[in-house]
Amino acid sequence: MKKLSFRCICCITICSLHLLASCSNPDTELSLCKRCDSNIIMEVYTHSTVIDRVEYLQSGLHDEFLHPDILSLIERDPFLLQKLRRSKEVENDTIFSYDEIPLVKESKTHTCIFQEGTLLSVTDYLTPYRSNVLFHLNENLLSEEKRISRTVEKNGFLKIYNTRGELIVKELFPFSNMKDFLDIMKLYVDKCEKKTPYKKDKEILSFLEMKKKLPVGSRISRLPNGHVLMEIRLKSLPKEMKFLSWASGFLKSRTELSEDMTKILKFELFHGDYLVQRKVYAYNDKVALRNFHHNDVVGSSPESIECEYIMLDSKGLPVLHHTKEFFYRNQIYYHFDD
Repeated sequence: MKKLSFRCICCITICSLHLLASCSNPDTELSLCKRCDSNIIMEVYTHSTVIDRVEYLQSGLHDEFLHPDILSLIERDPFLLQKLRRSKEVENDTIFSYDEIPLVKESKTHTCIFQEGTLLSVTDYLTPYRSNVLFHLNENLLSEEKRISRTVEKNGFLKIYNTRGELIVKELFPFSNMKDFLDIMKLYVDKCEKKTPYKKDKEILSFLEMKKKLPVGSRISRLPNGHVLMEIRLKSLPKEMKFLSWASGFLKSRTELSEDMTKILKFELFHGDYLVQRKVYAYNDKVALRNFHHNDVVGSSPESIECEYIMLDSKGLPVLHHTKEFFYRNQIYYHFDD
């Protein structure tokens, strides 16, 4: 593969993102949902763009992730070792592999959960093919018949459609009954809507309730800025992190919450004293990010989520996976009875 200018790729990516944002018009979607099916108990709407790329670990820039086990793996590979030792002041203007090219993806999802616990989810993939430089570097471009435009999850089946609207895949897709989840969300909505003139007392009560529910050995405290910090020692890796089977030994998670504990601001997963994963959440008081129970606002969803985590590439060597998701719409509608 030919060397590519990193600045050029970044400019194209940023321009693509702005183009997608300017073409997206979520204002037409902001009216409160009028359900055509009274059995729908909960709805989730998301419309977002994700920038997805891989970065090589670098001393001075990614020190928080450089666990001794990671360093020992990097030292086996001359290329990764060269990247590791590169000075952070030296500008890297060359792309050496496909993995380094940012991938831009826009999608829109509507998920309905029904009273009996079943689920219907439709996702449309909206990214124009021209927006991703990576696609155009392949000698054999993907045909319209194979490009995925929509997926539908319904009644235990997953259906996949191409850009021409033709069904190209239909397969069994077992689902979990969502009744227990709905019960939890009912309690959440009920707590959000309870009013009290003693806000400080309510915050203290919530803080103590949270402390009682945490596993033994966990810690909860308030930071100087008023935010709440939870630290939990983990007995095993979360399901989504099972690929980190090499990360044996002491694992802990650290979650930073807003002062009233209604928003996650940051989540970090540690292997010993070194980071394995970090997620940072940003919020904005836009209507398209608010959650509703009928006409009442019951919290808000993030406007963006930035995530960095250690992953192993196809050679089993450690790299940093970096994604940032921007939401044009990120809403939940609860249709629970009063």
